Amino acid sequence: MSTSSTDKNYDVAIVGGGHNGLAAACYLAADGKKVIVLERTEKLGGMAASDYLIPEAPNHLVHSCALELASWQGSPVGRDLKLAEHGLEVIPSEPAYAYLHDDGSSICFFKDIAKTCGEMAKYSKKDAQAYGQFIGDLFKMGATIGPMMGADPAKPGLKVIWATLMAARKFKSDRDEILNLMTNSALSIVEERFEHPAVQAAVLGFAGGAGPVMRDSAGLGFMLLVMLHSTGMGRVKGGMAKVPEAMKSRLSSLGGETMTNAQVDEIVAEKGAVRGVRLESGEFIGAKAVIGACHPKVALNLVTDGEVERKYLKRVDNTPCAQHGSSPFKIDIALNGKAVFEHHQKERKDDVNLGWPTTMMGSVETIVENFEAAARGELPEKAYCWWTVPSVADPSQAPEGEDILYVYPAAFPVRPRDGWKKARKPSVDLVMDWTRAVIPNVDKLEIGRRVETADQLEERLNVPGGSYVHVDVSILRSAMMRPAAGLSGELPVKGLFFGNAGAPPGGGVSGQPGRLAAARVKRFLK
Repeated sequence: MSTSSTDKNYDVAIVGGGHNGLAAACYLAADGKKVIVLERTEKLGGMAASDYLIPEAPNHLVHSCALELASWQGSPVGRDLKLAEHGLEVIPSEPAYAYLHDDGSSICFFKDIAKTCGEMAKYSKKDAQAYGQFIGDLFKMGATIGPMMGADPAKPGLKVIWATLMAARKFKSDRDEILNLMTNSALSIVEERFEHPAVQAAVLGFAGGAGPVMRDSAGLGFMLLVMLHSTGMGRVKGGMAKVPEAMKSRLSSLGGETMTNAQVDEIVAEKGAVRGVRLESGEFIGAKAVIGACHPKVALNLVTDGEVERKYLKRVDNTPCAQHGSSPFKIDIALNGKAVFEHHQKERKDDVNLGWPTTMMGSVETIVENFEAAARGELPEKAYCWWTVPSVADPSQAPEGEDILYVYPAAFPVRPRDGWKKARKPSVDLVMDWTRAVIPNVDKLEIGRRVETADQLEERLNVPGGSYVHVDVSILRSAMMRPAAGLSGELPVKGLFFGNAGAPPGGGVSGQPGRLAAARVKRFLK
């Protein structure tokens, strides 16, 4: 390896300008480190992004991936980095979610557990009581595994270990139920605890957002309910892009640097240690440490040939990324009027506007059939969908009197049997048929739309399988096993660290993987 007098040198180079990479950069710059973030696309943010992407509707804001702030609310990152001082404002979502039943009724999920139980009591008082118990058990599971899940598995610290042991001791009599929630399928858990079809579907839908509900340990997807009923949910005022914008502003104030359109061709390593990165342009950027804030498969395969043992390359290549065959795809629709959930809104006997929460619709049978069909590479008979109208909570995201509709079919095939070229139109038609049933005026109001299927997301953001969480959610891909054994802490190349959704503690807009990566780098550079 050789360098020239024009080469740049930093303490840390970060590959990937998503919110985790930016979070890591801010923490390190605040510690006095010289940091640069390298992003291959023209904009920072990765999956934490929003932009005006519909040519026919240049003033309708599109969230190309993430929309809801769930894990962010309980994360210290926003507070630690003082992002409110850099323009970040969070709008509380209340209610955060609503299930739409096929008879026109609905179940709203509020932060308040009792209020949510009251929604379920309309269908079954027994199920309402069971839901309260269910959330109580989920909180116990969260108290038991939460400290370790949020800590650095390589160095959890005595405080975390003690909190875990104390929770295990406190909930000793609940051990079997906690283990069942951690290891059983979400479908089995719902069938055990609830009786009414509407309540079963409403609860199961939350786990479906994390992957197939029929698989062992799919019950971990219910942790979304823990977040909802503890810290609550939120939306970013002005759109999700305000998160990376605030982080960039904070980083700049600390002297950190960012570079867009900077394709990293190689993480340069020599004699088992990183030396920096080489860009597609040929430019070499020296660094004492490198954080892979891109997908873990991408990061490890960028390392200089021969510097990573074959077993680790194969291990990361074989980590499950939408291995179950299912992935969401997105449709964003610009409307020249207000979206109305006509049938379901009429049945509400309160002042809840169903345009505010994220709504979901699909029976238990529909949810299961969607995942089973996806695993076969086939389209479902009827789409299990989520809908949100972001411009209701934040009118600035569309022109006055108009809306932007976010449509999220949660379980379509990653790679359809006949390929996406053939499957794209029938997939969109199927989802739009279901959307029309929920929002009857959608066709009349449509100005334009943007569609992105799993293969397009994979190509645009270099995310294998188009997986929003990088590595599939399961108990065997958590903590010290995320993304794989031997790759959750110190990596096999000295000075290289993961700081992405495929690393601990996992996916979602939280900034936590970046925070943990920064802490590791600080220890390394001491």
